[in-house]
Amino acid sequence: MVTDSKPWFSEEKLEEFSSGYRDLIVEALDTGDIEKARSWIDRSHEMRYIVHDNFVQAISIFFAHLYRRFGEDEAIHVMQEAVMGFVPKWASIKKELTDTQGIKAGTIAWIEFVADTWRKHYGNFTVDEDDEKIIFSHDPCGSGGRLMAAEMAGGPVDCETIRKAGPWTWSEENVPIYCVHCCWAHEIIPVSIAGPGAQFWIHATPFPKNPGDPCVHYIYKNPEDIPERYYHRLGLDKSGKKNR
Repeated sequence: MVTDSKPWFSEEKLEEFSSGYRDLIVEALDTGDIEKARSWIDRSHEMRYIVHDNFVQAISIFFAHLYRRFGEDEAIHVMQEAVMGFVPKWASIKKELTDTQGIKAGTIAWIEFVADTWRKHYGNFTVDEDDEKIIFSHDPCGSGGRLMAAEMAGGPVDCETIRKAGPWTWSEENVPIYCVHCCWAHEIIPVSIAGPGAQFWIHATPFPKNPGDPCVHYIYKNPEDIPERYYHRLGLDKSGKKNR
């Protein structure tokens, strides 16, 4: 039993506990304490994986449980419903950027937004460019790729795979259940909301088929240049209508 009646922490320490990393870093920089700012940056970097990875693992385990308990179709349906919480907002952001700034400036702004998103997803990625598109190469992606590579904080996670091919698996078989949300969230639902070319990005290599495989995403400079094959695997034609 703790009997010490003296306060454990000073008022300054309690205030520090109540402050976010950004505020602590800015405060240290404002006072010229570079070492303290670096310390807070390092602590923020270390803690981000713990919080982020716990949620990713929990989601994967949850959907694996749904799969085993209720079957593949129900797990796919719940995955579709789950991503609807954020996809319309992202679709609205993307559409507003291109509507207000035009295709080129709006797409550049969208790519900045995407890069910021991937920075917070804590994987390893590089960005390249060719004449028609921007190429994000994730090696691995911060969630599904790292799950497959067993790089999450808690080690390997017992995942299921969606065995049958369908639009929600990019017409591929044996897709890790966690990765299925990417097909719904990044391609199918945006197209259903805003039409052809509204994909957040194209999963050129849809998912890591083996541990260590990269996941490659394309953002086309002109959405009209997205090849028809990327619609066909979603069960659509290039007009966005179902073809199966």
